[in-house]
Amino acid sequence: MPFFENKIWRIAFWPLSFVMLVISYIRNKLYDYHVFRSYKIDAHVISVGNISVGGTGKTPVILALAESLKSKNTSVAILSRGYGRQSSGILIVSHGEGPLCDVHQAGDEPFFLATQLPDIPVVVAENRVAGGKLLCEKYNPTIVLLDDGFQHRRLQRDLDIVLIDLNRLNRNKSLLPAGPYREGIFSLKRAQNILYLNQNHDTKILLKKLRKKTKGRFFRADITSRQLWHPETGALVDISFLTHKKIMVICGIGQPARLRVTLDFHEADITAFLDFKDHHYYTDHEMTALINKFNNSGAELLITTAKDWVKLKDNSKFRQLPVYIPEHKASFAPDFIEGILEHCSLRKSPDNG
Repeated sequence: MPFFENKIWRIAFWPLSFVMLVISYIRNKLYDYHVFRSYKIDAHVISVGNISVGGTGKTPVILALAESLKSKNTSVAILSRGYGRQSSGILIVSHGEGPLCDVHQAGDEPFFLATQLPDIPVVVAENRVAGGKLLCEKYNPTIVLLDDGFQHRRLQRDLDIVLIDLNRLNRNKSLLPAGPYREGIFSLKRAQNILYLNQNHDTKILLKKLRKKTKGRFFRADITSRQLWHPETGALVDISFLTHKKIMVICGIGQPARLRVTLDFHEADITAFLDFKDHHYYTDHEMTALINKFNNSGAELLITTAKDWVKLKDNSKFRQLPVYIPEHKASFAPDFIEGILEHCSLRKSPDNG
């Protein structure tokens, strides 16, 4: 979000960020001292979250984590709030056989996960304790992956995995609204595992400082886009296919600049780059306007993201366009998965309160 890079913005909103810091600190202490209660469910809960808003790569990490755990013969389910969905209460998005509802009811990320992980149950619920209990009653999973759950302390978890974008943290460490952070760096003390992205020469000192602030284990994660997916045929092509191609880009994601860097790296000729707010739902009027813009742009290909495509694909005219989607794949060291399984094996019998 460009305004977080603006020095005037950061100075102007620093007092509100300080208030946010104090509120966040007090809230966490109330959970630490059991003034606010956390509830267990009858499964191992692994939270995959972050301390910032938008765009840390959480969805590809959950996807890769779910696939890795399944490959170890571990039964998995996914629990999410379903941010931006046009429904309320507890909703079963998938029994483990693909989506049961549309993207508007499920939310774009849970719908995408249900599509990509057809053998894994997915539930969305504002009340994650109630949603987790339903998952356990209906599907009896060994592990429940809690999507974006680091701040949701009401549901007790066995393991907190926090994603950190080192480049982003290096530029601005302020809390909302002066910066992109929900909590201070000190909150990493609650996490057992920290997955860090974008390690380079500029972030080496920052990573060293972070290691001193927590006893959690640090693991490098890589999120790469090496292939393009053609959604109508399912065909995969190397991302170098974009070199010197005229393309138009549509996206509604947390950090669109990352996508642009990838496309520029592969020397795509971007005729238009249209970025909307994260989790944006496209109206019929917007989709018609976007199709007309593509037809008049001189572009050969339309590039979008998987999260956007689940909202655009219901328009039959969009499906007739030459659409390609960069595949964002997360990878991490094998000992990361082994460490998760070992950690969960130490879990005590649950007390549902």
